[in-house]
Amino acid sequence: MKKVILRYGLYASITIVIFFTVTWVLFNNDQPDYEFQEILGYTGMILSLMFVFFGIRYYRDHINSGQLGFGEGIKLGLLIVLIPSLAFGLFDVVYVTLLDPEFMDKYYSYELNKMKNSMNEEE
Repeated sequence: MKKVILRYGLYASITIVIFFTVTWVLFNNDQPDYEFQEILGYTGMILSLMFVFFGIRYYRDHINSGQLGFGEGIKLGLLIVLIPSLAFGLFDVVYVTLLDPEFMDKYYSYELNKMKNSMNEEE
């Protein structure tokens, strides 16, 4: 069970970190397109979380001879998800503190301008 958790957790971690890195490299300019980056980010999350399904299915079919209880599946899925969650969190901390420390200010001003343009003066 540990091998399956580590293997599919690492696959998911690699996927989400690659998506994060590609998004940062391609859109690291003065006027980033945050909406497109958001779409790419959610796509990366969905693709990386597909490895939970593949890991559970692999465990059921190859290791547990075709049977898997609900509790065991939940446990396996949560343990697989734990690895990419930690990897994404650590990578995000590194990104915000070292790679782009002004990210929060830039994103805040972007959202503020977007709200100002979409609302009338009374709001």
